[in-house]
Amino acid sequence: MVTQNSKLDVPRLETRETQGLRDKYPNIAHLEAGNVAAWLAERKQQLLEIAKSDRAEMNLSKAIGLAGTAIGAICYATSPLAPIGALIAGIGYVWAVAKDMNATHQFAPVPFARGNFLEFITAMGGKEERVEYFQEQDDLLDLLNHLDPFEKIEYAMIRSHALLLTEYLAQVSEGKRFYAYHWMAEMYYQTRGSFPSREQLDGHLVNVTADHRINYDHVTAIQQAAQSQPRNLIVELPKPNIVELPAPRFIELPSTTSDYIVAPTEAVQYVTDTTTPTCNIPDISTFLKLPVKDRAEALIFTLTQSGFKISDILTSQVIAIAGTQRGGKGTLAGLLSILAKGLDHEVEIEYFTAGVDVYPFACNLHSALDYPQELHGDIADTALALKLFAYLKTLEKSAPYSHRNLVLIIDEAMRLLSLLNEDDKVWSIQYLLSRFAKTGGTLIIVLHATNLSSVVGKNTAGLADTFKEGVSFIGCKAQFVSAGGLRKINVASGEYFQANPNNFGSAIESGNLGKIPDFLLTETHPGNGYPDPVRSLIRYFPELKIERNISKEGERINDPIKSLEKAFEAKSVPETVPEKENDNESKNQLSSRAQLVLDYFNAAKIKEPKTVRDMKKADRLSGLDDVLLIIALTELVNASMLLFDGESAWSKSEW
Repeated sequence: MVTQNSKLDVPRLETRETQGLRDKYPNIAHLEAGNVAAWLAERKQQLLEIAKSDRAEMNLSKAIGLAGTAIGAICYATSPLAPIGALIAGIGYVWAVAKDMNATHQFAPVPFARGNFLEFITAMGGKEERVEYFQEQDDLLDLLNHLDPFEKIEYAMIRSHALLLTEYLAQVSEGKRFYAYHWMAEMYYQTRGSFPSREQLDGHLVNVTADHRINYDHVTAIQQAAQSQPRNLIVELPKPNIVELPAPRFIELPSTTSDYIVAPTEAVQYVTDTTTPTCNIPDISTFLKLPVKDRAEALIFTLTQSGFKISDILTSQVIAIAGTQRGGKGTLAGLLSILAKGLDHEVEIEYFTAGVDVYPFACNLHSALDYPQELHGDIADTALALKLFAYLKTLEKSAPYSHRNLVLIIDEAMRLLSLLNEDDKVWSIQYLLSRFAKTGGTLIIVLHATNLSSVVGKNTAGLADTFKEGVSFIGCKAQFVSAGGLRKINVASGEYFQANPNNFGSAIESGNLGKIPDFLLTETHPGNGYPDPVRSLIRYFPELKIERNISKEGERINDPIKSLEKAFEAKSVPETVPEKENDNESKNQLSSRAQLVLDYFNAAKIKEPKTVRDMKKADRLSGLDDVLLIIALTELVNASMLLFDGESAWSKSEW
């Protein structure tokens, strides 16, 4: 057993800022002496008392400040000091509200009224919202909001897994139990509710020395007192009802290694950068044995251990991934989509992207693949932009926080929004930056831009500050690689960082997020042949893999568009049929929408190309939205009744 030696002058480990932290816990000597269960129970009760005390102090401060302000304002005529008192009390009240808001992230100006005041006012506007608001109230959760973030995690861990913690810590040697407790709490946080296996805990503690700051004389005294206590007479009591407690979830975490191989040769000596952690990845079959959720958690932990801080990316409800062309913006969005779906199968991923270069994972994909191959390019992207606009309009009409399982990803956002008319573009940007968060969902927007001015534009420049405050900016860069001869092409470097809101190309201080590890570079992109992290990650989630191919000869991929295929499958007409009869037959095969658009062109007095905006001004076409209008125009182009100029206008061949 380790004993204290008063003759040794051991330097202090604590700093001025941390020297009092250990005193905030129940006596650590009881934990090190093996009195684990009682120590955990004491710690849990202590956290509740800390939260109660903090809430009471906050409410009392707000009540005194509000009362003092009111009394000073009412009695200003009776005493010249009353206004001064009201001012001081008002400052105290504002300070108390601000401090409470910083601790709980809720605006609660009314003393002793729990919950967010703004949410309360919003919920009072309707019966359904009011019922939902009161049903979702949780007094314990409201109380825990007054704890520090790590204290919340600690309380949840003890409350849910006290038996497991007691079993684990009881088998740890004395002098290491307090460290083991903190390490397990950290792993519980990183793996989102899971624990490492017993073997991994033992393997980690092998390299941990006993804590010299513990008073081992007190530890010995506690152990002797526990052994010398007389045992009470055991009386046979009626057996209680016994139920099987839910077992905690275990995941096998990949082991790490710090072995670096240095292989000098006659020409060069390779030096390993010891600042970059390495990770020894087990065979993929090890992961595939786990349930999907545990698999996603294990991969997140593995990525973190390998130096890629992917868990630090989702720190906001709105994430903006910005950078240069081919910098890996869509790659990161794809990685986040797969892991989000793996962690929660109920998550609904709406993925909007321009073009046809899409990843093969399960989501509600909206891309140019929804349209015939001959329309890929501006016309398909325009239809997709209109579809995005209509979807945002639908979200705007939904009840607040009714889409908590939604992950909306807008890839090539600048390209899609630029295809809308100016009014719709401004509205879309304003909605995404200022009101989308009220849906309760998560927005991941991919921006090909270098700063905020190029995103919000001149008509929405006032939203720049709002965008800075409510968005987590992630930056990335491309690198040049040889394409043969003197030619170079851009490929993603795989490195990401928390970007400066004023300059997406530079990182904030301590904002490095690391680099995608090598085990996610095993698969290659079918187009350029370079490593593809998204296709590499999907190997770990075969349940989420969906292959998508570019449509050919007018074929559709999405079911809503397939209904138009019949309009393009005109039966072959014998050569003996006169041309006029053939035209009539084609005309009879047109859909009602296409016939309506054709009538508009036939009746046009000005024989010049028409844009979608021109057609929307016609009364006869007012019942068609932009997407249906483009589908009808596509049908007429395929039937050789209209000509498309390849940009934005249609006309008849005889014009």
